[in-house]
Amino acid sequence: MYYLFWYFIIGLVLMFLAEVFIHTYSNQIASIDNGEVPKFDWFTRIFTILLWPFQIAYIIYGLFD
Repeated sequence: MYYLFWYFIIGLVLMFLAEVFIHTYSNQIASIDNGEVPKFDWFTRIFTILLWPFQIAYIIYGLFD
């Protein structure tokens, strides 16, 4: 049970950092993406919090591909 708690905490922290990153760099992202600033809906937030290891693996795979 203790590990499950930390699993959710790590997911929450990673999602928080993603939100902060998008909010901080929204102007630069909008200039790249035709004026659209990406926003997370609640499904995406919950999905990322619950399945964050797969999200990290996808990001790492994208960096080296």
